[in-house]
Amino acid sequence: MPNTSAAARARWIAERLIWWPLLVGIGYAWYLFGIRLTHRIGPDQLSQTVGLMLAVAVVVTIWRWSARDSRRFTIESGTCPRCYTTVTPYEYPPLPGVREEALHGWHCNNCGLEDAHPLTTSPDAS
Repeated sequence: MPNTSAAARARWIAERLIWWPLLVGIGYAWYLFGIRLTHRIGPDQLSQTVGLMLAVAVVVTIWRWSARDSRRFTIESGTCPRCYTTVTPYEYPPLPGVREEALHGWHCNNCGLEDAHPLTTSPDAS
């Protein structure tokens, strides 16, 4: 958890806890679907295992997508996702023979977090 003020800590906790009831409900629905599907087309002994594997796969996938999106939105808004301070943007030009596209990245001077992504469009394009 980031080392910041109480308000930032409360926001950090709320952003993460709001998804848990939804993820549990989605996981349970996929668990039941996996059980019913296996009962109909496969051996009954594997139904709970298949349901659990399906539920875990779906929940982990949704959780990772939301974590990635949250991190990207936080960085694009100019805030470090780790310590909630301002990040410094930078750009690296393309290197012939190494990479074809430019890199756009961010650096946090407080905690040292760095993130870089390929720049798919030129900055001069309108």
